[in-house]
Amino acid sequence: MNYVGSISILDRGHAPAQAIIDKNARSLAQRVADETREELEKVMNRVDNIYESYETSTQALMTQSTMEYVEDIAELEALIKDQLKKKKYQQQVTIFIVGYENVCGQKLRLLQQVNEFFMDNSKSYEEEDWYPKTPDIDVDDCSNKIEESLATAKELTEKISTINSDMVEWLTTYAINKASTKSKKKLESALTKAKDDVKAITDQLKSALLANDEKDELIQTYLKQLEGKTLEAQKFKAAAEVAKIKLEELQSVVEKHKLELHESRRELLALHQDQITALHETHKADLETVRLEYAETIKKLQEGWRNVQSNEIADWKHSESEILTLLDIIDVNCVSISTVALGVRTSGRRAMICAMMCDRVIVMYTAGRVYNSNYKHESMVNQFSVHGKETEERYIGNSDLFSNG
Repeated sequence: MNYVGSISILDRGHAPAQAIIDKNARSLAQRVADETREELEKVMNRVDNIYESYETSTQALMTQSTMEYVEDIAELEALIKDQLKKKKYQQQVTIFIVGYENVCGQKLRLLQQVNEFFMDNSKSYEEEDWYPKTPDIDVDDCSNKIEESLATAKELTEKISTINSDMVEWLTTYAINKASTKSKKKLESALTKAKDDVKAITDQLKSALLANDEKDELIQTYLKQLEGKTLEAQKFKAAAEVAKIKLEELQSVVEKHKLELHESRRELLALHQDQITALHETHKADLETVRLEYAETIKKLQEGWRNVQSNEIADWKHSESEILTLLDIIDVNCVSISTVALGVRTSGRRAMICAMMCDRVIVMYTAGRVYNSNYKHESMVNQFSVHGKETEERYIGNSDLFSNG
C-alpha cells in the first residue's frame, strides 16, 4: 500500500521515470510475493505435520488406555518411587510420555503465529491491483481514509486473532479432555485408593502420635522418678562417704588393736614357753625320783618271783619222783586206785597214765574242786571212758587228789 501511494505521487510530474519505478516496484512486489509464498508453503507443511501428529496422538489416546502423561523427569521419578502407583502400573504395559504439554504448548504457539500471519495477509491483491489508475483524488482525504481503514483492519485483525486463539484453546482443551476421559476413571480410582491409603496412614500416624504421647508421659514419669532416685543416690553417696571415713577410722583403730594383740600374744607365748620349760624340768626331776623309788620295788619283786619259781620247780621234781615210785608199786592187774594216792599232788597227765594201766578207775574229788575246774574233771572222765575203763566217782572230804599242780 505504501508502494501504491508513492506511485500515485510520482505520476504527477515525472513520466519518464514512471516506467522504471513501476518496473522496480513490480519486481520488488513479485520477489516479496515469492518469498512469502515459499514461507507460506513451509508453514503449511509444518502445519500439516503438526496436524498429522496431533491426529495420530489423538487416535493413540483413543485406542491406547495404558498411556500416561507427565510434565518432566522429576514427576516420572516420583511416580516410579511411589510403591502404590508402581504396583498399579506393574499389572500392565504402560507408556509414559514426558513433556507432552510442553510440545502441545509449542504447537499451540506455532498455530497462533500461523493464524496471525494469515490474519495479516488475509487481503490478497490481484495482479491488476498493482496497476491502478491514477484518479484525481485528494491525498489528505485518502490518507485519512487509509489510516481509518488500517485502524479498522487492525481492530478486526485483533478480534479475529482473539477469536482464533479462543477457538484453538477450546479445541486443544477439548482434545486433551477427550484424550484423558478414559484415564480419568482410572485416575479417580487411583485417587480414591490413594485417599484410602492416606486415610489409613493418617490413622496409623494418629495411633503412633497417641502412643508417642503416652511414651512421652511415661518418659516424664521416669524422669521424675530418676530425679528422685538421683537425689536418693546422692544422699546414699554422702552417707557412703561418711561411712567410708568412719570405716577408715575404725580400720586404723583395728590395726592398732591388732598390733597390740600381736604384741600381747608374743609376750604370752614367751611366758608360756618359759612356764612349759620350768614344768618340764620339774616333772623330769619328779619322774627321776619315782623311777628310783620303784626300781627298788621292782628288784624285790623279781627276786621274790625267782624264789617262787625255784620252789615250784623243787615241788615238781619231788612230785615226779613220788609218782615214779607209785608207778613202780602199782601192779598191772590191780582193780582200782584207792586211797594209795591220798595226800599225793600230781598232774592230770600223770593220773591219766596211772589210770590207763588199771581196769577200773576211781575218781575221787574233794568238796571244793576237781582238778581245779569241772572241765578238767569231765575231760579226764571222758578220756578214761574212751579207753574202755569203768569209771567211778567218789567223794573225799578234804583232799586235793589229782589236783593240778
